[in-house]
Amino acid sequence: MTEAELLYGIKMSNNERLIVRVHDFLKNINILNWDRMAAQSYGELKYLTRQQGITVAELDLQIASHAKAENMVLVSNDAIFNALVAMNLQLENWYA
Repeated sequence: MTEAELLYGIKMSNNERLIVRVHDFLKNINILNWDRMAAQSYGELKYLTRQQGITVAELDLQIASHAKAENMVLVSNDAIFNALVAMNLQLENWYA
């Protein structure tokens, strides 16, 4: 999902330099498959956010769920993810 968002972003940017940089970046990283653990994490996070009245966009919830399932740190400047830290999401903001 994150790869898809990056590809969408560069398509919208129409910035050739950025397009090349993102494609080069994507060539050098492993893309993790969405698996059963990610789906279970998604079900749990979606249930908890709904129960607590927290609205999270579907793609953001899927990204957070995948990071949580893989026991990885999610790096984002998006404030919505702060609400998920209490649900055991590991989060870092490199802009802060």
